[in-house]
Amino acid sequence: MSEFEEFFSEDIHKHELKGVTFHFVLPNRDNLTFQRAVNFRLFEYDPETDEFARHEVNPAEMVAIQQQAFAETCIRQVDGWDFTPVKLLAMPPALEALWIEVSRLNIASEKEAQALVKKLESTLTGPEGGPDTVTITSSSSDEAA
Repeated sequence: MSEFEEFFSEDIHKHELKGVTFHFVLPNRDNLTFQRAVNFRLFEYDPETDEFARHEVNPAEMVAIQQQAFAETCIRQVDGWDFTPVKLLAMPPALEALWIEVSRLNIASEKEAQALVKKLESTLTGPEGGPDTVTITSSSSDEAA
């Protein structure tokens, strides 16, 4: 793999449902394409005010928006089925089963990231959990001044 490909490659996950394998990237806060797709559905441009207004959505509508954005932006390949986002969205049980696995992977990924942050924090703060102490002594010329 070239340096370019390695730098820009995505972390692809796989999940099999009834003989169909979905290859996808996680729809998390780091996935800007997914975030843009969600925001596109949440905000509407008002040309009169030249501003964007946010649609009020309930939790069920928010999940539907996220699932649609996932189907359109995160699935990279499907083996064993002639996939289109429209076909998947038209099959709520299949979409829900895939979404449950995606949610589980997102939670696991977030926990892993939090554990890494804690490990980094403990490395930076020292063994007692507080900052390492640094003693500064003045030289004799500083004391004379």
